[in-house]
Amino acid sequence: PSAGLGVLAYVLNASIHAVISIGVARIYLNLARGRAARLGMLFQDVRLFLPGLAAFWLFILAVGLGFVFLIIPGWILLMGLQFWVYFMVDRGLGPIQALERSWALTNGYKGKIFYLALLIGVLDTLLELIVYASGFEGVGFRPVWGLSMAVIYHALTYSRR
Repeated sequence: PSAGLGVLAYVLNASIHAVISIGVARIYLNLARGRAARLGMLFQDVRLFLPGLAAFWLFILAVGLGFVFLIIPGWILLMGLQFWVYFMVDRGLGPIQALERSWALTNGYKGKIFYLALLIGVLDTLLELIVYASGFEGVGFRPVWGLSMAVIYHALTYSRR
């Protein structure tokens, strides 16, 4: 019974994260484009919550399978599919179309995006260690990561018009 509750808690937590990530993507995208961002944007795209949930679980399934079979395909899938949420928020695409467009957008850029992710991950870890050692926790580069991905999405979509 406790394992089942653990799985249920994970699915519920991940699903809440997926819904919130839609609003967070809207905020990051506005900031990346030099526009104002408001807290109310977190729940502005209610119509995208169910399609976003579907896209999120398809994303998790694809990347998870990539990591299960071999680690490198998991990273490639992660780098290539992660912009799905921006396509849903920015272009109103459905789950499958958003994942397909994300994959196409990152052609030729997956390695560069990976190196940026690695750099931000190292900086995040170092910052977390320093902050944790000083008695605080929960501060890091995650907002930098999210804003960086919004800037990359904007730059790649703008450069391909």
